Amino acid sequence: MASDPGKPMHNPIEGRERRDLQAIFFLFGLGVMCLAPRLPDIKENLGVSTTIFGLVNISGSIGALCAHLTMGHIVHRLGVFKVCVTSAVMTYVTIGILIELKSALIYTIINIICGFAWASYHISINAQALHRQAESGTQVIPMLHGLWTAGAVATAFIALLISSNVSLNWHIYPLISIVLILKLRAFSRLRPVLLSGNEVTEDDEIVTFGKMMRS
Repeated sequence: MASDPGKPMHNPIEGRERRDLQAIFFLFGLGVMCLAPRLPDIKENLGVSTTIFGLVNISGSIGALCAHLTMGHIVHRLGVFKVCVTSAVMTYVTIGILIELKSALIYTIINIICGFAWASYHISINAQALHRQAESGTQVIPMLHGLWTAGAVATAFIALLISSNVSLNWHIYPLISIVLILKLRAFSRLRPVLLSGNEVTEDDEIVTFGKMMRS
């Protein structure tokens, strides 16, 4: 039977692809929020007042803003795979550096880079998810964002269980190493279906500087 030319063709999200999409969102929440429960330890490392510590921590929003102004163009050019891998590695390398620092100034600089990295990751995985949602005709964004939240809650629960008995380094380094390895494996499996640069369109809701100025 011939297909109806007026009916949209759907490419469903099934099996391994669905599980890997779920994994990269859950692991994002698990990894990127791991420092939140350990901020008192980091403050102690820096030896600063609560006010100064608050100021150096919000510096990450500067990096996130820069990512939202620029990364749309870079995802358009390079595609989702390269941006995801690079930003994931940058995120966890900078998190690993942050827990070792004693200087508030250097912490601020590294935190800006960390903010840029995780926001770049956020932009690229959501571009992929929005594209596959439109292509499949199935609502997946609420489920994926729910998994991000589950990851954030899970990392807080892990910290609650171990923070009184496990040092900051022994908590964070194993966690971010495992998260990064699992992410890279998921990206490797997803690579055939991830958007390449020339496939990313405005319909994938990539934020560019021009789009922000027109809005």
